[in-house]
Amino acid sequence: MIKTQVARSLLTKNEFELFLMSRPSFAKQLEADRLKQKIVRARTLRDKYRGLARSQKRAGRRHDRTKEKAAVFQEMLELFQAALKAAPKPAKKAARTPPGKKKKVKKPGKKKAAKKKAAARKKPAKKKAAAKKKPVWKRKARRRSAKAGRVSRTTTARDTAAKASKFRRSSTKRGRMHVAARVRRSQAKRDSRRP
Repeated sequence: MIKTQVARSLLTKNEFELFLMSRPSFAKQLEADRLKQKIVRARTLRDKYRGLARSQKRAGRRHDRTKEKAAVFQEMLELFQAALKAAPKPAKKAARTPPGKKKKVKKPGKKKAAKKKAAARKKPAKKKAAAKKKPVWKRKARRRSAKAGRVSRTTTARDTAAKASKFRRSSTKRGRMHVAARVRRSQAKRDSRRP
């Protein structure tokens, strides 16, 4: 059995708490459900450190402490499993009916069946309504959207002139620096695209 001092030097705070819970004096106080949780946790940590030890060995690194940790968790797992076997099993509550009475079997009511039929009827109607609501495209609308997509050179020249005048009106140095940096970035992008 691994000593507490050795385990304390190897394990983290949470792992050491799990180690203390695995001691037989404490483990026998735990309920079966709680013991099952601890078994899963101990198995997960054991597998983690076994895998870590293997990968450290393959990499040519020292893996002694990792192997020791895996051994600690293996012992913890065995202790939890032993405590689970020794733990009293909770009595199952059997819902028994008195000897003279029979169990009632619920039959699907008429209301539920009627609701299902009504719901089945409503679904196709919804699909038809959705089909009717589809938008109808007209040629004029298409032409308008195509015209809106085209931008003339004069418009862009006007926009840039407006931006320049707005820039001149701006009195804050910070704003001017921001715009100047943006212009430099956009110019750099254009330059990078050139062959």
